[in-house]
Amino acid sequence: MKAIFTRVSHAAHSKQTLKCDILHETLRSSKHALHSRQSSATGKATVAVVGFLNLDIVERSLVRKLEIRVIQHATESREKLLRALKTLFPEEIRNRIEISEHKARGHYGNPIVLYTCTVEGTDANLTLKWILSKMPSASKSLLRATIHERLQGKINLHLRIHKQLLVEGHIVLWEGDETVKILVQLKNRKALEELIGTYLS
Repeated sequence: MKAIFTRVSHAAHSKQTLKCDILHETLRSSKHALHSRQSSATGKATVAVVGFLNLDIVERSLVRKLEIRVIQHATESREKLLRALKTLFPEEIRNRIEISEHKARGHYGNPIVLYTCTVEGTDANLTLKWILSKMPSASKSLLRATIHERLQGKINLHLRIHKQLLVEGHIVLWEGDETVKILVQLKNRKALEELIGTYLS
């Protein structure tokens, strides 16, 4: 990515650098990640992660509700997109996730489908922690640096995930039109500070 923002502030430049780091890190690890997902060793590691999340959720409950929304265009595969959407949820709750479907028209009259899924309580907490655990370190750094800009009010946290990279198996924080949108309703302001200190440090 060429440095076209030569006159922006130092803070904005840092965010752009973080975004470049995200793509570099994702591309560098894509082959290794694909091999790992196919190995039985990774299957055991995933079980261990889910077990950790189960134990952790007993001690910390940070999220009241979590909603995920994504738009499918006519040129995109419904099966691939829904399969990718399910990977945003921990394996132990994945089979009971319900995805609503709403057909509509885009800005230019093109057919689109809006998929929405919502989880609450324990499932919402597990899902957020699962998503953060699967993000590359560059995404976590970007989220930590911009988390207050992503707040609506004091407890509604907005995240966007790169849609195409999610289809390819990566949970990468991104900005733009072609993203999966995640709305996290935190329990309170204290929950945000704990989220930063515990899961983004």
